[in-house]
Amino acid sequence: MTNWITNEVTFTHDNPHKLEEMVNIFENEQPFNHLIPEPDWSNTPNENGDLPEKELKRRYDWKRENWGCKWDIDKVEIDYQVANNMVFMIFTTPWTAPKGIYRKLCEIGYECFSWYWKDEGIPESGNLVKELGQ
Repeated sequence: MTNWITNEVTFTHDNPHKLEEMVNIFENEQPFNHLIPEPDWSNTPNENGDLPEKELKRRYDWKRENWGCKWDIDKVEIDYQVANNMVFMIFTTPWTAPKGIYRKLCEIGYECFSWYWKDEGIPESGNLVKELGQ
C-alpha cells in the first residue's frame, strides 16, 4: 500500500503570467511530466540495448531520480492569489516529497516560500525550502 505525502506549497514569480502558466500546468494531468518530461520509453533502450514493452522498475527509478517520487501528483487544490502574486497548492505524491520538481521550479525562476510535506502513513514531515535551500 502506498504512503501518501501531503505537500503544501507556496510560491511566487516576478512575472504574473508565469504564475498563471504554472497554475494551468498543475490543473491538468501529469504536471510533473510537463515540467520534467519522461523519456519516450518505446524508443529508449535499457542497459542491455533492448526496447522492452513493459519495464516498470526502470520507469519508476527514472521518476524517483528526476522527480523525486514514483509517479505524478494526485488530489491537487490550488489557490491562485492574483493580488498577492502568489500561488498556494496542496497535493499528494506517492512515498516521498518531489525534490526534483522543487529544484526545477527554483531553476526556472519560481521563488518557493515554503514546501511543507507530511507522510500520512508514518509521523514524518519536513520543509524542502529548509532541506534543499532556494
